Amino acid sequence: LEKMRALMDSDAPFPQKVAEVFSAKMDFIGDNREMLGKLLSHYDSIIGDADLSEITRLSNEFFESGKNQGYIDPSFDNRLIADYFDMLRAGVAAKPELANRFGNDPKLVNDFTKLIFYGFMKKDVGLFNQ
Repeated sequence: LEKMRALMDSDAPFPQKVAEVFSAKMDFIGDNREMLGKLLSHYDSIIGDADLSEITRLSNEFFESGKNQGYIDPSFDNRLIADYFDMLRAGVAAKPELANRFGNDPKLVNDFTKLIFYGFMKKDVGLFNQ
């Protein structure tokens, strides 16, 4: 949390913040492969109310920074974005073998991160042009 507070309080551009968050998560995965699955599956019981409140505040700051700099669609509610990441966490927790695959395959982590941020569509198919 201290590292996240310092990063969110910095004047760093949004892409740098994303890269630093991603780098910290990669370091954590590399150093804690066995613990990662347990942490993901017991997240709610490990994170206290005070920490959850601080995580929520920092996440909102992060999302607002991305919106203000034009990287995140401002029409999305911050709670929706947080729920999206929570669903991803829960999905990874439901497949504990992913923690090992992520720890052993940096390309997989990079591809998964691209999928999270950009989706799997290469072209707009006009679903939302109405």
